[in-house]
Amino acid sequence: MPERRERWFVLAVITGLVILTTVPYIVAVNYAGEEYVFGGFLLNPLDGNTYLAKMYQGWRGDVQYTLPYSAEEGRGTFMFIFYLILGHVARLSGFSLLLTFHVFRVFATVLMLITLFHFIGVFTPDQRTQRLAFILAAFGAGLGWLLLPFGVFTSDFWVAEAYPFLSAYANPHFPLSLALMLFLLTIKFERPSWVDKLRIGYKGLLIVLAAFLLAIVSPFGVVLVLLVLLTITLWESNLSLSGIKQSEYANRIVWVLLGGGPLLIYYLWVTNNDPLLRIWNTQNQTSSPPIWDLIISFSPILILTTFSIIMMFKKKIQPAKILICWVLIGFSMLYIPWGLQRRFMMGLYIPLATLAAIWIAQNLINRRGYKIWIGLLIILVIPTNIIVLLAARHGMQANDPAIYHTNGEAQAFQWIENHTASDALILSSPETGLLIPAHTGRRVLYGHPYETVNAEHKEAIVRNFFRSNFELIDLDSLKDVDYIFEGPRERQEGGIPQGLNLHKVYQKQDVIIYESIW
Repeated sequence: MPERRERWFVLAVITGLVILTTVPYIVAVNYAGEEYVFGGFLLNPLDGNTYLAKMYQGWRGDVQYTLPYSAEEGRGTFMFIFYLILGHVARLSGFSLLLTFHVFRVFATVLMLITLFHFIGVFTPDQRTQRLAFILAAFGAGLGWLLLPFGVFTSDFWVAEAYPFLSAYANPHFPLSLALMLFLLTIKFERPSWVDKLRIGYKGLLIVLAAFLLAIVSPFGVVLVLLVLLTITLWESNLSLSGIKQSEYANRIVWVLLGGGPLLIYYLWVTNNDPLLRIWNTQNQTSSPPIWDLIISFSPILILTTFSIIMMFKKKIQPAKILICWVLIGFSMLYIPWGLQRRFMMGLYIPLATLAAIWIAQNLINRRGYKIWIGLLIILVIPTNIIVLLAARHGMQANDPAIYHTNGEAQAFQWIENHTASDALILSSPETGLLIPAHTGRRVLYGHPYETVNAEHKEAIVRNFFRSNFELIDLDSLKDVDYIFEGPRERQEGGIPQGLNLHKVYQKQDVIIYESIW
């Protein structure tokens, strides 16, 4: 009976979170009406459209990735394989790219929550603590909502990979990455005896496969897992060679390296040797937020976690070493001086929520008013995610151009897809440039601050063109442009400059497309 109740509890949490993170997308479609088309993304459409552009490449049959947001075509590489595969799935299934994206987002969310419940159960002393930690981890965020009235926008509103709820809301690869990380950190893999070789070998192969998949979906997830395993290995071994050899985690490191290491080496090699990807990698800066931001974004869970770690050492309670190592690695890597610091916030809310629940179980669970304290904690960690959902509702009501495009733009995208060469280069405003590769697979002169090569220079060219600032433009940079797109976003920039003798090849509703004269 208890196991049955437990299954129903997990099912209820999964159902609730899936509904909360999926219904807004359904509502957004209905808000589009006849004049607009929903773009498919409610949280961070800037990156969401790039995922769709990668899927488009898979949908048209590509097995290698090329930069879709740059005039330079570049060589194909085996990067972003996950979204290329989703594109192939969309083509074979007959589903649209957006439907495939969101179906896999829901699937990955379910997988993440099942794995999360198991992960928490490894470290919590009883079912009540496991349930509390699960609810906190699945639905919680920080205290950023307290600063929002003052115009402060903290990390718990937008660093989706750090929080399971936002991960489930944003895309499929965040929750899938977290599921694979949790599996790799908790699968039991003791030092094998000769008798158990087959059983251990089977588990080893599972680890290799999971690490390989994680390297495909999120290379930084592999790095984070390896750092956590290395830290706990050094902790348990007291830095002795014999202790390291006997460590269960040292063995797991080997298997993770076998699965994820080759792809990590390939990614490092290709981003340093491909001239275009080297520029892309230089632009792809994800610096950490300020310390005060992190404290707000992870409190009050962070405060309880600090109490929990102190309690474990003070009372000589067997510490949950993986959780502590994850927290220490996550925060310490955020301030190493390199451009990809924020990537190590991935899943950081999970060990914090689990450690906080352990402290509550040890200190509050048998005291008077326990339920009131738990209720207060939940009230404090829920509002940020509610505000995120409400903000999407506001964007729907206003037909925010960040999440909608006009019906005329949608029809123009269809024309481009059907009537232009697959390698055509299109000049448009930066905002339309984000959409064109996602919906047509065609390249643009500028469309993304990271994925456009020499992005700042190209953005300036595009904006100066539509503002008729020709004296600021190197016209040679436009010589490879095949078509010029003029829609409502371009007219907001200033529109097509006067005096250009352009040949109109398409006009419908609010969009005109011209052949380039260069």
